[in-house]
Amino acid sequence: MIAIGAIFFISGLLQGMTSFGFSLIALPLLGLVLDIKLIVPVLVIYSFIMNTTIIVNLYKHIKIKEIIWIAFFGMLFTPIGMQILLFMDGELLKMLD
Repeated sequence: MIAIGAIFFISGLLQGMTSFGFSLIALPLLGLVLDIKLIVPVLVIYSFIMNTTIIVNLYKHIKIKEIIWIAFFGMLFTPIGMQILLFMDGELLKMLD
């Protein structure tokens, strides 16, 4: 439990400093400790909450025209990624990570 907390803390610290990178750090490290099929949904929810907080605080600085394509492809491919996660073996996903 201490290792999991430390991973979340370090990943959150990185997210706070750079505004990205939480899942980039947390996913591979948590994959060493927990099942990948558990980690991904938890990280999606946690990242959503953290990024929503950032957006609420910085909404005046958001330039919609610059992020519309990123948001579009994120919404398009997230369900595809979740379907892959549901049907692929967790050990195979760890090897691909």
